[in-house]
Order: sequence, then structure tokens, then C-alpha cells
Amino acid sequence: MREVPESIAVAPPLLAGDLRAEPAEVNALTAGIDRWLGRDEVPLTIRLDGFAWLAQGIGAASFSEVRGERITELVGLLVSALPDELLHLPVDPPGRGQRKQLRQAVFARIEDPRFTDDESRPTLGAKLDQWRRSRRFARGRGSIPGLARGWAIPDDFESVEAMPKVPGNEAVADLVVRWLRSTIRGGRAWGSGYYGWSIADGVQALALNLACVGWLSRAHAAGVGEAVVTFDSVGEALGRIDRASGRAVWLGSMGERLRLRYLATDDGLRRLVRSNW
Repeated sequence: MREVPESIAVAPPLLAGDLRAEPAEVNALTAGIDRWLGRDEVPLTIRLDGFAWLAQGIGAASFSEVRGERITELVGLLVSALPDELLHLPVDPPGRGQRKQLRQAVFARIEDPRFTDDESRPTLGAKLDQWRRSRRFARGRGSIPGLARGWAIPDDFESVEAMPKVPGNEAVADLVVRWLRSTIRGGRAWGSGYYGWSIADGVQALALNLACVGWLSRAHAAGVGEAVVTFDSVGEALGRIDRASGRAVWLGSMGERLRLRYLATDDGLRRLVRSNW
């Protein structure tokens, strides 16, 4: 997991769309999210659900009408509503399309761009093989065509779905929350730290990454024959997702933006996070 000093870029990132954020607005959003994630008395599953809810709320906000001190008020209002608001807004398990998008998001984050050791450009055969594996992840049935390099592969997608959710024990909670908070406070979820994306888009992308860590943790545990997800599996999955974040150029593509737009509707991000954590 990368360690980046906590700082705000000299040129503040975009807030949403083409709106440039003011430093005070970046501080307000960062502090609000961090304050929620830092509530150790709240169980991990609730904190992560709340983070996904905040990400969806920030993504849906009309920032052209909410600037300056009003952003501080908005974030304060959202954070103060947690965790009680989650009890009044339960979510169903993710739908088929949402689960498909999660698997494809995982594939995009674990795919190694090096097709061979001695080729700088992929061959047609390598491209076709990548396309076939991507299609297998999209279908989500039968055998899994590989995971991260060097990992044991579960018997099939069904064995991953049969794994329990990631447990919220103290060790796992400490690792995952530290990752989220350092990403937010270090500005690695938006701006120059994340493909030049706005804060609104970047926070939603981080929520999707969180869901990917959950799914990949379950896949790793299934591959090594564990009955439950262990701390080691979470560490392996988090390291793999964090390594790709901000570095794999395709994760900043329009395709990823469209994936997030799809998942931002119908509580997609919350449903995917809740189904894995």
C-alpha cells in the first residue's frame, strides 16, 4: 500500500464536472469523509456502507448551486445523518447487471498489461485471449480464467459467491480504514492522484475499488481453500487493487466513467459494498 504525505495540490482539483474546487471546499469534503471513517465505535460493515452512501450523495450533489460554506454545511449534514440514516434506507442485494459490472471492474484492476516478457505490443492472439477472459468475468459462470499473477485460482465463480462476506474484525478494519483514510487525506482519489478526475467522480471510484477489494478478498480465500476470508486474503486483494489505482491508464477511461454512472443509479455502489463486506 502506497504511503503519500497528506497534502492538497497547489492547483485544487475539480469539484464536479468542470467546476474547480476551492482549497476550503477540498478540506471540507476530506474532513467530513475522514471523520466518518474514523468512528471506531461503529462496526466496519456500517462504516463502509456509510462511505458508499456518502460517495453516492456527493456524486449526486448539484455543486453549481452549493459552493463555499454551503459545501461545509452539506458535508456536515450528510455525516451527521450517519449511521441512523442507513437504517431508514436499506438496500437490496445487487442485481445481475450490478454484479456483472463488479466482476468486470475487478478484471480491469487485476489484468496485467504485459502480455509476454519480450513484447512491447500485444499480438492479436494475446488481445483475443484477453477479450475471452474478460467475457468469462462478465458472464460470471463456470471456471475462472485466472486472477492476479501467482494467485491460486478458485474452482469457479460460484465458489467465490459462496464465500461469506469479509469479516469486520479489528485487524481487517484497521487495514481497510487506514487505506481509505490515507487515500482520501492524501488526495489520491481525485485530481493528479487519480487521472485528473473530479472529487465527486473520484470518491465514487474509491467506493467501487472498495467493493472490488471485497470480491477479490473472497476470491483469494476461496482459491487457497479457506472457509472464511482471512486477514491475509484482504491484504493480498487490497495490495493488488491499490497498485492498479491511479497507475493503470485504462482505469481513467471513459469506459470506467460509464461504469460508475451505471452503478451510481439504484444504490449500485452501496449494494455492491454491502454484498461483500
